[in-house]
Amino acid sequence: MVYLLYTEETSMRRDPKSRFFIYGGMFFPIDALTELHNLVQRSRDDSGFHDGDELKFSASSRPKHLPKEQHAAARRNVLNGCQQLGARLITTIVLPGIAKGRPMGELVGWGVNSVLGAFEDFLTEENASGICIFDRLPFTQPYKYLKTRFQAGVMSDDGTARRLEQVQLLSLSCAGASHVASAVDIVIGSLKYCLNEKEPSETCRAMLPGILGMMWHKKEGDSVQLRGCGLQFSPAEVKISAYQQQYDDLTQRLEGFLKEGL
Repeated sequence: MVYLLYTEETSMRRDPKSRFFIYGGMFFPIDALTELHNLVQRSRDDSGFHDGDELKFSASSRPKHLPKEQHAAARRNVLNGCQQLGARLITTIVLPGIAKGRPMGELVGWGVNSVLGAFEDFLTEENASGICIFDRLPFTQPYKYLKTRFQAGVMSDDGTARRLEQVQLLSLSCAGASHVASAVDIVIGSLKYCLNEKEPSETCRAMLPGILGMMWHKKEGDSVQLRGCGLQFSPAEVKISAYQQQYDDLTQRLEGFLKEGL
């Protein structure tokens, strides 16, 4: 089995309203690519998107000729369709106290290492192979960066490298070059929207269990494990107790929502 992982950061610009920096990816069997492509194309056609119009999560990306209701319907169709296809997520979160003042390249580098390492773990457990496509990278030499990651592997918090054995191809793409980019932007954007609300709205409470169900997780009896699977933190270990408590609280909250949806 070959899986395709498409990763992105939902906004390269810092958003003062965001509580977390989030980098993530969605993956699925390569055989599902055509079905995912058709899902997005149908959503575009049914909602009245024109060629060249962007279909993304952000309301600011809505084409001027398209009513809000149709834009929302297209996003909802894509999100629900990805869930039905069995697509899965890996997301890494950086706490605001850690992210503050750090350059975007450093944060994205953390995200790439974390998500790519988790994907390697998944593939190893499944005895499968993988392809990873990155949507934009804020580096002056992005291809050199990918070359380094492929040849040297991913870096752990202690600075040691781990070679990629199951991930056998790294590539770079951009919005508009594939309908997969739209799907990932909508799914990761929906998750980011929910996580950045201090008190989840009714909309988020209805949406979040389904999104979390897409996260790679493990089940044992009545317990579920997100952290260390589809839920990653960068850095993985922190020495400041207040940050560690934020990790633990968020993990407990998300695993609780996931149980509600199972």
